[in-house]
Amino acid sequence: MRNSLIAMAALAVFATPAEAVSVTLAGLIDQQDGRSYDLDGRAALTDSWSVGAGIGRNESIVNGADFAGTSLRLSTDLAVGGFSASASLQRWNDAGQVRSTAVLGQLGWSAENGLTASVLLDDRSLTLEYSATIAGQQRVRQVDFDGAGLGGELTWFGDRWNLGLRYIDYSYGRSMDRVRAALNAPDTGRFPRLQLLIESVATRAVGAPDRQFSATLGRQFARASLQGDWNLQRDALSGDEINSYSLTHGYEFSDRLQIDTTLGVSAGGFAGTVAFAGLALTLRN
Repeated sequence: MRNSLIAMAALAVFATPAEAVSVTLAGLIDQQDGRSYDLDGRAALTDSWSVGAGIGRNESIVNGADFAGTSLRLSTDLAVGGFSASASLQRWNDAGQVRSTAVLGQLGWSAENGLTASVLLDDRSLTLEYSATIAGQQRVRQVDFDGAGLGGELTWFGDRWNLGLRYIDYSYGRSMDRVRAALNAPDTGRFPRLQLLIESVATRAVGAPDRQFSATLGRQFARASLQGDWNLQRDALSGDEINSYSLTHGYEFSDRLQIDTTLGVSAGGFAGTVAFAGLALTLRN
């Protein structure tokens, strides 16, 4: 029911007259049989207000754990003078294993020299479905996993160069104890290996991070661009740290068509070193 409401809201967003609309079709693969396919659209309703919506499919197989979920996304951005605010919602559902909801809010202030400082608030909730033996019978049970993240972001955009730093720290409180108790209970059978979501680039965004850090450096040319990214994420359950390094090349064939190609490597955790690649096609009106 909630996913249907989100889909209806997305249709309503793009039924509204807009000054500019862009649509992005993106795909990503990695060596851990990870795949993601995403379709996102963004509409500028005014000079200062834009909205977006998207759908996607994320799959990964790590150490025998098979995840395959669909995602729905909504977002909105507002900029008035130097003040900016944004909010985004993502729901991900892997039928029979994990349901994830993440709400990210951002408040920022921009200076005339291109520097922007922002405060980040991230609210995450996951529902895990597992099996337990009760009175000699296998029964399906659920446990909730809730956390809140607080962090900040600094970005700078110049005529040719841009850079960014972002950090978010998460706290899960007593919900972490509930998950550990269910996982370690003697009657627990099948239990989704939530900590393995972080192992694949395709499913990392829907996991349960303990902390996240990212650094970005980009260079803009006449029609092309290069951007390097370093992302560090630590899993809340296992404590494993995963580092990802990637380079993205963008090229504008025209004002309406842009293609971005990404190559990267992820290192750490159970999977070790994993290469990944992505391609995105953006169309603008």
